[in-house]
Parts: sequence; C-alpha cells; structure tokens
Amino acid sequence: MKKRYYILILFGLFSCDTEDVPRTGAGNLLVVQGWFTDLDTFQTVKLSLSQDFLVNEQETYVQDAGVFVSGNNGESYAYDYVGNGVYQTRDKEKASSGVNYTLTITLSDGRIITSPGERMKRAPSIDTLGYDYYERPSEENQSIIEQVYYPILQFQDPGSFSNYYRIKAYKNDTLFAQPENMILINDRFFNGNKPKIENEFALLEYFRNDSISLELHEISRDGYEFLRLLKSQTTSLGSASSVTPSPINSNLQYLNSNEAVLGYWGTASIQRDGIKIIQ
Repeated sequence: MKKRYYILILFGLFSCDTEDVPRTGAGNLLVVQGWFTDLDTFQTVKLSLSQDFLVNEQETYVQDAGVFVSGNNGESYAYDYVGNGVYQTRDKEKASSGVNYTLTITLSDGRIITSPGERMKRAPSIDTLGYDYYERPSEENQSIIEQVYYPILQFQDPGSFSNYYRIKAYKNDTLFAQPENMILINDRFFNGNKPKIENEFALLEYFRNDSISLELHEISRDGYEFLRLLKSQTTSLGSASSVTPSPINSNLQYLNSNEAVLGYWGTASIQRDGIKIIQ
C-alpha cells in the first residue's frame, strides 16, 4: 500500500551525479534515492535522514544498511557502502527490459524497507538532436545582440501504451540542475507519433561552441507523478512561511510498521545523444 506524506521543502539535493531528495518538516526519517537503469554502470542507492523544517545542518548518512535489488527473472544484486550515504553494486550492472525489479533495505536494527516491483521499459532511441536560437540584447552590453541556443529533440513514441519521460539536459557536461529545469513529459498528446520537443527547453541557455547533451529517461507513471509533484511544489515556493504542504506518494514502506519513508526508487531506461553548437 502506498503512503502519503506531507512535504514542506523539497529537493534538499539536486545535482548531476545524484537524484532527487525531498526534505520535510519531520526529522530523522529515512530518505531513499536512486534509480536502477539499463546503462552498463555501477548502480547506486543513497540513504540519508531527513532534517527538521528550516534546519540547515550537515546531511546525516545511513552507513550500515543492507541494500539489495532483485528481479523477477531470478537475478539479484548486492550493494556495498562506498561513502556519503551511497551504496553501489559490486560490479557494473544493467537492468533488462521487461523485468520487474524490487529494492530491499535492511537497517542495522533489523527493520526492513521495500519497494513494489517496478517494470523496466525500454526508452525509444533519439532520432534527431538539433538546435535553434533566438536573439536578445546582451545582459552585459545592451547594444550587443546575442544569440541564445536551445535544443530540439525528436524520438518515436511507441504508441502501444502510455509512456512517461524525463529529460536531463547538460551544458558542456554540467547538468541543468535547478528544479525549474526538470523536464517531464508524457505521451498524452503524441501517443504513437514523433514529437518535436523544443518548448520544454525554453529556460535552458546555450551559446556558440557549447556542447548539448541530452538523456531521455523512460520511467514509470508513479515515478513521473512523484517527480512532477516535487517540481510543482519546489518551483512554486515563495518563502518558508508561505509553503502549503501537499501530499506526496512514496513507493517505499517499512514491513510491519507505519513509519514514513521518504523518496522514491524505481527503474529508468536511458537513451543519450549530444551535439556541439557550431555556427
């Protein structure tokens, strides 16, 4: 059964080599972040503890847990602690399309946290990656007109079922990591077609000789809804005193306990492409 929690501040961490960590009004709740992907890489899960609202202290990591991912194909993967709350597979691994994967975490006091099985889909290949530009006065010198570039992405949506996507954009290998730069789309209006994705990149700014790198992630509907609500609440925050809590679903829960778990763990199929702006 999924549980609903009230989140006050979100995205305690949002960087290029980690995922999304919510922060809440309650302290010392387990926060789980991670995705099991079909990239041939060391898969990771990060465990930490939440902080009280408005507390700005050093992040507390969970260092002594047992972390395992298992698939309904009989495969299982043990994760070892490597530091800063991060647990990593012992070898490079990649998820297989069509397999349901489950995360199990055993804490040092014997409590167990599990996720429901999440099926690995296969993200469509990126057909074309290009760019266009608009002109504006330079912020440094209003008399100079500069060209600001943005990506244009096309891929073939499968059309056989509903699909949910997240796009990560990098500029010269640096992720656009602000909450408003999180790009989430579904195929409600282009199911089975080849969409031209460009308006979604309106807030990204590239310039001549920059490199554009994009990752197209196919995720589950639950993962999409979790990230969509995180983005919605984070980008609408005015001040701490004006925040209105909203329910957020976590797909993680303790066995035999109603204690809250924060965060999300799921599967993500990833396709990559890149291009350099040359004019």
